[in-house]
Amino acid sequence: MHDSTPSHRRLRRALRAGASALALLACLLPHPGWAAGPAPQGLEPSQLETLALEALEARQGSLGLTARDLTDAKVADRVVSRHTGALHLYLQQTYDGIEVHNAILNITVTRDGVVAHVGNRFVPDLASVVVPGGARISPQQAVAFTAQALELGSPRDLAVLETSSGRNRRTLLSEAGISHQRIPARLVYLPLQGGRVKLAWDVEIDALDSLHWWSVRVDAETGALLDTDDFVDQEQYLTYPQPIESPQHTTPLPPADGRTVAVDPYLDSAASPFGWHDTDGSAGPEFTITRGNNVHAYADRNADNAPDGGADAEPDGGAGLDFTGGVVPMDLSMAPNTYVQAAIANLFYWNNILHDVLWEYGFDEASGNFQVNNYGNGGQGADDVRAEAQDGSGNCNANFAT
Repeated sequence: MHDSTPSHRRLRRALRAGASALALLACLLPHPGWAAGPAPQGLEPSQLETLALEALEARQGSLGLTARDLTDAKVADRVVSRHTGALHLYLQQTYDGIEVHNAILNITVTRDGVVAHVGNRFVPDLASVVVPGGARISPQQAVAFTAQALELGSPRDLAVLETSSGRNRRTLLSEAGISHQRIPARLVYLPLQGGRVKLAWDVEIDALDSLHWWSVRVDAETGALLDTDDFVDQEQYLTYPQPIESPQHTTPLPPADGRTVAVDPYLDSAASPFGWHDTDGSAGPEFTITRGNNVHAYADRNADNAPDGGADAEPDGGAGLDFTGGVVPMDLSMAPNTYVQAAIANLFYWNNILHDVLWEYGFDEASGNFQVNNYGNGGQGADDVRAEAQDGSGNCNANFAT
C-alpha cells in the first residue's frame, strides 16, 4: 500500500509484527493533553462520592441539566479502582421513577479529590420533552410485538413468571419457543430522534439461532418497534490482522486481496474496557467511523494534519461497526487513492492493537500512553493517536511525534 459462538473478547496474543506495517501506512500525531491541579490527600470513598455529587451540582449549567435532572437521578454503580484508588460513580437518569434508556452520567474522582472526567448522556431538561401517555399494552403483548418485528415467529404458551410492584413493572416471562432464556421486560423512557422522550417496553430475547441476543424497545402505547440493540457484539474489520506485517506477507500475494476479517479483536478488556470506538466510559460507541479512545485514523492527502473532506476520509462501519465489504474496497492493481478506506481501516486496527499490547507491557495511562479518556487510571488524557493515511507530506515513510 502507498500510505505515509457469539463473539467475545479474545485472549491476549503475542504481537510479532514489526514497525514496518506502520511505516508502510501512516504519519501518527498525538494531540496535547491537560494536567490536573493539586488536591487534598487520603479521602475515603464516601468523601469522594460527596465531592463527585457536589461537582456535578456545580457543573449543572455547563452540562445543560436542570436541578430536577440531577435530583431525580439515582446511583447505578460505584467502583473504586484497586490500582489508583479513584472513584468511578455512575448515575442513571429517571423520570417518575422509571429509568431513561442509556441515560448514564459517569464521573471519575481521583483518590486525591480531583475530578478527572465527566461523561454525560443525560437528556437535558428531561421533564420538558417527555411525551405524555401511559402503558396501554401488557408485557406479554410487548413480547409478541417484538417477536413479530424481529421475525422470530409467534410466541407459544407465553406466561408471566414473575412481576414487581415498581413503577417500571419489571416482568419475567417464559421462553415461549422464541428465546433460549426467560424473557425480561420492563418500562423505560426512550429518547427519540427530534429530542422527544417516550415510554416504551424494554424486552430482551436470546434468539434460538444463537446469533443474536436482542434488546428491543417497543412503544408502550402501540407496540411499534422503536429501537433495537444486539448484545452479540460482532465488531469486525477487513484487514491484515496480526501477525501479518504487510500485503507482501500474505497468501495470496498482491495484487490479490489477502485480507481477512478480524472480529472483536480487542486483546485485553482492561486495556480498552469499552472497546475501540468509545470515549465517554459508558457502554456503546461514540463513533462509528475509525475513531475512538486510542486512535483517530483518517486520510490526510493534503498534509494539513486534519481529515480530508469526503466520505472516504473516515470509513463508517455503521451501527454494527462493520468495516468489511463495500466500506473498505481494495484493488491492489489500481492506484492507492482508490483504496484509501481500506488503508484507514487497517491503520485504525493496527494502532489499536499496538495500544492494547503495549498496555500489557506497562505502557498504560499512568505511564503516559495515548488515550482520550484515561478512565480515572492516572496520567493525562486527551492525547489519542492521530493516524494519518496516505499523508501528503511524503511517500513510503512514517513518523511519530509526541
